[in-house]
Parts: sequence; structure tokens; C-alpha cells
Amino acid sequence: MLSCRANRTIQAIQIIKNEWMSRGVNAAEKEYKMIRAFVFIEAEPARTEELVQELAGMQLDSSVIKEVHAVTGRWDLIALIESPDITSLGD
Repeated sequence: MLSCRANRTIQAIQIIKNEWMSRGVNAAEKEYKMIRAFVFIEAEPARTEELVQELAGMQLDSSVIKEVHAVTGRWDLIALIESPDITSLGD
């Protein structure tokens, strides 16, 4: 189960997606095959390594978590997510 911080991060992606859509980014994104986004995740320290294994390769609707790495600093994990378009990224 993801932390509250991860859920807020997903909500932030959805807000950014909506802003981009309102600015006409949807037409420009069709030139690219995949959109990549880096998502920073705060996790319980005891579960960091477990989440790295659990999240890597996870399918999220039409998006995929390609990589997950443990990091130091404010965030505990960084995930690389690939999606076919900006709309799918926010889902």
C-alpha cells in the first residue's frame, strides 16, 4: 500500500496533466512514442527495499513503472514511469 505522500504525488500529476491539457499540450505529445515522468515517493523506512521490489514493473492502467530506486534526502524512492500519453500518465 502506498503512503499518503505517494497518493498526493499522484494527485499532483493529475493536476499538472489537466493544466497541460488546457494549454494544448495534448496535440504536441502525439509526436512522441512514450512520455516519461519521475515520481518522488516518501515511504516508511522499514519498507523502502520492499517497495523497490514491489513497485518495479507494476502496470498502472496504461502506464508502467519502469524503474524504482531508493534515494537519500527528503524522498525515499524515485520511480520512472512510462506512459503512452499525458492523459494516461495522470490516471
